[in-house]
Amino acid sequence: AGSPCSRRPSRCTRTCCRASRPAPWRRPVRPVRGDLANVRVGRHCVVKSRSVIRPPFKKFSKGVAFFPLHIGDHVFIEEDCVVNAAQIGSYVHIGKNCVIGRRCVLKDCCRILDNTV
Repeated sequence: AGSPCSRRPSRCTRTCCRASRPAPWRRPVRPVRGDLANVRVGRHCVVKSRSVIRPPFKKFSKGVAFFPLHIGDHVFIEEDCVVNAAQIGSYVHIGKNCVIGRRCVLKDCCRILDNTV
């Protein structure tokens, strides 16, 4: 019925599985602030190290309101990016060191060059 590695690789103690997974202290930090609002990420998305994805917000006199963030399929976000967008379409490439402002909408098939604000 298959090896235990194919069903539960996180519980496997074999050396083949341990060598393929990086140690927890060596994994790059990529916080996705899903505690603020809903963050929906599509299929085959890549977020490189030191990038922050957080939902957009709006300040009111009584507080702050957070809005959902939708990321489409096949989105590639490079290193050192800050994404506050409301929506990112499919097949989008965001270059290194970019800042995507609050409530921005990036349509499908676009590219944001490096160091863009």
